[in-house]
Amino acid sequence: MGLLMTRDEVLQGLKEREALDGTEKIFYGAMKPVASANYFWIVSNQKGLYLLGVTGMGKLSGEVAFLEKEAVAEVSSKTSMMGMTYNLTIKETDGQVYKFMVNKKVMGHKTQKEEYLVVVAAYER
Repeated sequence: MGLLMTRDEVLQGLKEREALDGTEKIFYGAMKPVASANYFWIVSNQKGLYLLGVTGMGKLSGEVAFLEKEAVAEVSSKTSMMGMTYNLTIKETDGQVYKFMVNKKVMGHKTQKEEYLVVVAAYER
């Protein structure tokens, strides 16, 4: 394994948590503020959103947050000024807010941008 996990390794982590349903869209992001170095694989499926924490060595940390689809009030995305990243905001119905910086390209993950855009579109209201 390199610094980043492969898609199959992320899916295996979900399988171990009995969270797979076959509709997964996966992308990699850093929770803001980025200086805190909290990196996550963000996985969307029909059940909701999974935020899978990543260690500095690129492995799943065991930290998992699950947001049921019905608990997500809003997902918004803006392109950064330089155009290389997205600013993602996820708001839950209880007021909890998660903010991420998501790169449009991640080495080894050709579908990063496409899967990100599918997830954002799925939560548009």
